[in-house]
Amino acid sequence: MDILVFKDITLEYRDAWNRCIAQENVRSCDYAFANCFIWADEYNAKIASFGGCMIIFWEDENRKRYYSFPVGGSDEEKMALFRSLQDLDEEPVFSSVTQEQVQWMQKNFPGEYEAIPFRDGFDYVYDTEMLAELKGGQFAGKRNHIKHFMEDGTWAFRELEEDDIQTCLVLEDHWIKNKLESGEDEPDPLEAERHALMKALAYRKELGIHGFVLEQNGAVVAFVLASPQTKDQITVHFEKALSDVRGAYQMINREFARRMKGRFAVINREDDAGNPGLRFAKSSYHGYGLISNYNVYHGQADRERRVRVPDHGGGYNTKREGVYYETSPFMQKTVL
Repeated sequence: MDILVFKDITLEYRDAWNRCIAQENVRSCDYAFANCFIWADEYNAKIASFGGCMIIFWEDENRKRYYSFPVGGSDEEKMALFRSLQDLDEEPVFSSVTQEQVQWMQKNFPGEYEAIPFRDGFDYVYDTEMLAELKGGQFAGKRNHIKHFMEDGTWAFRELEEDDIQTCLVLEDHWIKNKLESGEDEPDPLEAERHALMKALAYRKELGIHGFVLEQNGAVVAFVLASPQTKDQITVHFEKALSDVRGAYQMINREFARRMKGRFAVINREDDAGNPGLRFAKSSYHGYGLISNYNVYHGQADRERRVRVPDHGGGYNTKREGVYYETSPFMQKTVL
């Protein structure tokens, strides 16, 4: 009988993990191998194989484990993995569980698990053609920003090269400096993000990451890193631009979509982490959908943390003090 043995997430697990998520068409960005790999140091993430299944756990600042839903394998192997997991962790907590995965747990383990939507972790997904074309009056503002960018000198959108890496890191440092000066973020998460970015740049070829830079008047003003996750979805891991260059964000967003058009029907731009500005920006691209992500609890696990806070849509949010309520006029629907 298989035993769950968790190990460091290394590149040797890449192909097996990608086969597992391809088998089940898992779209949630937390299952993209590139994300699992580049953030592993920050969250002490580990991976394990069990028959034909694979599973990952992450740890929070208190060393509390959060498990992914197992991917790959058969239903019987998944059920055996769940039982084996309870031998290691009597009351496991699962995170980044999609709606379909929640339904599987409730069907196969009725009454054992409680699932609570985690709105801050919902992924934003977009039709690639829509982002590439920006047609209609609803995108007039974004087209105006792009027009200003294009008229403010020469520009180019091209693939990221080795010589661009240091430039991207300097741009990231500039972005971090602005965040700290504005008081929007704390130093530790920003430093963790920079470390993840460095890993993404260093291992971009091994991770299958597509990198592009946007230039204006010969200087790099924005960059984007993304990797294919399913046969029709590419997931954006980093997109950064100089905030004082008008239209840079809108321009790199559009040009990246144009480059991906015909190759990937869907672009996953990940979650907003509960940041009000990021939530507004991501939801301002009309016509998007959301991939629901749930925290799933077994038995009495983390009972004190299961605080249900009604959100704007009548669902629930597990955030406690400082919860950001959904008020964006652009919010439309959950589609996946």
